[in-house]
Amino acid sequence: MRNNTLMRFSPLVLTVALLVPGGVSAQCGARDEVAQQSCRTVQAKALPADLRSYLAKSGCDVKGGSNYDEGYAVDLNADGKLEYAYCCSSAPHGPCGMKVFASSAGKWSALSEEVYFSADTAIPCDGFVPLATRTAGYNDVCVGGGDTILKFTGGKYVE
Repeated sequence: MRNNTLMRFSPLVLTVALLVPGGVSAQCGARDEVAQQSCRTVQAKALPADLRSYLAKSGCDVKGGSNYDEGYAVDLNADGKLEYAYCCSSAPHGPCGMKVFASSAGKWSALSEEVYFSADTAIPCDGFVPLATRTAGYNDVCVGGGDTILKFTGGKYVE
């Protein structure tokens, strides 16, 4: 009986742990609170039309409606414009392949290769945490609950 009780409440404990400020990024470092405030979750239908078109041409699945139709919009370089981290490919089970995209001079480009992790879009930027540290003017980003830190080096986010 005792084990059943613990199993029943473990999701609640996990949820509370995720909602504690700084709890998720404890392994990564401090969140950038300004970038965090800009973050919102997005699905394909909410992406800018020209970004959706770019993603489709570059092989990303942007049809919408799949269980991997998820991503984040967040200002990663404090320029007032949103960058997008979006799941471009999905596996039947497991993590999605997410890439970071930005617009410059009216053209979209990928700022990263695919990074595989399980996105959690229930809480904006909980699976994609903009950190207070920066590299080359862009927030470092913690993904996968602390498994991976991305830094902007040579014009791209790299591990």
